[in-house]
Amino acid sequence: GLLQFAGVIVLFFPSQVCRLLGYSELPEWMRKMQENQMTVFLSLFFLSSFAQNFANTGAFEISLNGKVLFSKLETGRLPTLKEISETLEQYGVNSVSGGRQFGERNF
Repeated sequence: GLLQFAGVIVLFFPSQVCRLLGYSELPEWMRKMQENQMTVFLSLFFLSSFAQNFANTGAFEISLNGKVLFSKLETGRLPTLKEISETLEQYGVNSVSGGRQFGERNF
């Protein structure tokens, strides 16, 4: 999503991006992108599609010492922060939040 968008912006508006970043001229890698726009564009598209498919497999597990503590594939959902905290505390991992409950902030 966001990386693909950023890649397309750099691909089609390299001079403006360079000016925003404080460069006086295009770096060599941007020149190469300009010389191979179609290849770069198709690569961005296919890499983004691959990454999205990889992320949508539904696999999400939390394990500790080889023991699966939570599996999205088994439960069909993601755990809440409270569930993660409580499960880790059951196994003696209580320093994850630095003594705070998940979601609490120090200001």
